Amino acid sequence: MTGLNGSSCAIPWFCRMILFSAVLFAAPVQASPEVGPTDLPEGYFLVEGDIVVGADFFQRATYKRFDHWTDGIVYFEFDSNVSDSRRTAMREAMDEWMDVSGVVFLPRSGQTNYIHIVHSDGNASEVGMVGGEQWVWIVSWDNRFIMAHELCHTLAFWHEQSRPDRDDYVQINWQNIQQDYENNFDMEGGAGTVGDYDFDSVMHYGECAFSTNPWCPLGGGQTITVLPPNEEWQGQIGQRDHFSANDIAGMRLLYGEGEVVFVDHTYTAEDQAGTLARPYQHFTDGAAAVPSGGTVWIRGGSHSATGTYSRVMKLRAYSGTVSLGE
Repeated sequence: MTGLNGSSCAIPWFCRMILFSAVLFAAPVQASPEVGPTDLPEGYFLVEGDIVVGADFFQRATYKRFDHWTDGIVYFEFDSNVSDSRRTAMREAMDEWMDVSGVVFLPRSGQTNYIHIVHSDGNASEVGMVGGEQWVWIVSWDNRFIMAHELCHTLAFWHEQSRPDRDDYVQINWQNIQQDYENNFDMEGGAGTVGDYDFDSVMHYGECAFSTNPWCPLGGGQTITVLPPNEEWQGQIGQRDHFSANDIAGMRLLYGEGEVVFVDHTYTAEDQAGTLARPYQHFTDGAAAVPSGGTVWIRGGSHSATGTYSRVMKLRAYSGTVSLGE
């Protein structure tokens, strides 16, 4: 039998035990997705791990907490360092919010207030519409709901465990938090408390966020303990693979329900679904798919609109002027 270093092993069962131990203890768990970038502009800081604030944040009397986006429309552009595949991945994360709420993400075409999305070494965003250009930093392009988490900050939401009532539901184990990272667990006294505390929220930290124990939860080291009678959530907080019912309800409370379909005459791929990432090419397909009372967003250009339409729908143009005709 060959040993781990390629040499012969005289005791097969002993080699197997070494191999098992190497697999079990090969590497600690991955770093928290709430670890922000190192390339912030001068004068900006991180709080709660992945939320970007200016120096006035520390002057709480003057800090403006957030504004929601006007009409629920967020204009965006990509930095030149974002590849085509990553741009598609981000649009799919945007689609997740547009599928469940009245939020609309649109490519920027000269608008003053917009987000600039960059590839970085961490994930971060400011909270709400701050005015002018604001950056969104992304490293986790392969996880749609980590990107959706950052977009949720952009849309004006803080972390769930930042709620001013969080101590009724979870215990913060300060002794297990890495030195100098304690401020990531501060409460935001002015944050809203829409609905019940949501252990399933995509905006909640995991139980081992910023733990001093790289093997957490093996051997302990949890930074967050779920209090009775909700202990069954202990290993589930911090999920990044879906929106909870309360995530959706909170977004709809701020931006409405909404139903949107996208039409782009320049999109010719076969995977057309009416989303931002995979729009319909033809207006008639978009008009047929939009629910009653919904909105068809149409890319500028000439579109054939031949047909009879019996349902109520709103038509809005983006990226230029739209002409509907034969």
